[in-house]
Amino acid sequence: MSALPRIRMPVERLNALLQAQRHIGPSVDFDVLKELGFFIVRNALPAEVCARYKGEYDRYKASKDFDRTPFHLTEVKFDLQHPLAGILKEPAFLALATRFFGGDVGLYNIRIVKKDATDVAPVFLHQDIGYHHGSFQRYSFFVPLTECNQTNGGLTFFPGTHKFGFLGDAGGLHDVAPAELLRPTPSVLPGDVIVMDSALWHRSGPNETQAERVYYDLHINHADDPASQYPICGGREVNDWSISYDPDFLFENSRTQRLRALYKQLEALQAQSAD
Repeated sequence: MSALPRIRMPVERLNALLQAQRHIGPSVDFDVLKELGFFIVRNALPAEVCARYKGEYDRYKASKDFDRTPFHLTEVKFDLQHPLAGILKEPAFLALATRFFGGDVGLYNIRIVKKDATDVAPVFLHQDIGYHHGSFQRYSFFVPLTECNQTNGGLTFFPGTHKFGFLGDAGGLHDVAPAELLRPTPSVLPGDVIVMDSALWHRSGPNETQAERVYYDLHINHADDPASQYPICGGREVNDWSISYDPDFLFENSRTQRLRALYKQLEALQAQSAD
């Protein structure tokens, strides 16, 4: 009996959908989203709305409060009181969001992911759910505020890989997908929205042009998910279920806690050897 392959995917079926451009349209085709793990909605938001929030981003970037995450290659954070969070109340955004989770939609996280002349490095292949709390039924809405494409470090997707679910750990992945699987890097403009299942493998290349590449990354889940920060539409004003995901509150003995303890021991040993 021959051994099963290390990875098996219906490559011809996935590639056929991509080659027929079934993953692009004026509204979400949920059958295609379920099969490929991502879908591009063209002109989902008015261009003037995106231009307004690009202006908010530019003002934020020029301010002393600009919160670029030091240990993340592209992340820019802000809170729900910031003007950039106003996109959550835009009618066009709400019209798209209400098509998910039966109209009961909560916000897991909102941030900007950017590349520019300062940040040009590629981002390794990964899936998002390994870094998340709560349920694994979650999507990203990537909303470009600039043109985003392969030359300035746009997102590259590995179609169908969300079907493998959570991989058991978080971090950089080997590219073990079949060589013949297409790996698209869509060119998108302000107004388009890329919808991505949070389990989908994706990466981004280097910013070769140093032109700004700016996406919103809005994670949505069911409004009843205890990990939701904010009710976007539907659901209850106050969730019946809530918990702090602080590992020191939840865990008596976790991988993270053991790693921290080991790093402290290593630092102490290195300090002793340096004396």
